[in-house]
Amino acid sequence: MRATMRARQHAAMELSMRNPWARRALPVWRRLAQVLAMAALLAGCGTLQRAFPSLSPPRASPPPRIAARALPPRPAEAAPAPAAAPAQAYAAPLDLANLPADRVEALLGTPASRAGIGTGERWTYRAPGCVLDLFLFPAVGGGGLAVLDRRASGTGEQECLRRLRAGGA
Repeated sequence: MRATMRARQHAAMELSMRNPWARRALPVWRRLAQVLAMAALLAGCGTLQRAFPSLSPPRASPPPRIAARALPPRPAEAAPAPAAAPAQAYAAPLDLANLPADRVEALLGTPASRAGIGTGERWTYRAPGCVLDLFLFPAVGGGGLAVLDRRASGTGEQECLRRLRAGGA
């Protein structure tokens, strides 16, 4: 038995020395089986992801939409300068984000109501036609409460802030 195995190995070696590709050549049926197996694997990829959505990679969410602010019209170069407008009409928007509680009270006065929410507070300010809720929580750097979130109802946030600063409580 060993003699026949050695004879086969010797014959295969001689064949490969004459033709280096002879050893690497596969029978046709074996190649066909490999091609069909690869096709089945590739076809199964799509159905596998539909069957098990948790296996598919997460889809990227679309970028957040940013509202564009309208720019004021450019004044004509030859036009005369308009009369001085009141300073309050062109006041810069007030941003309350991360503002300490004492600064909020200095700007808007004492809130109409205060309510405790966990470790923070909810301050409610009322003006004619609007209500502003400020949510204050402990500041990251320490030192008291700071505004984390705000919500205005009735009008826009900046309009409500303008009414509150004008003294409409």
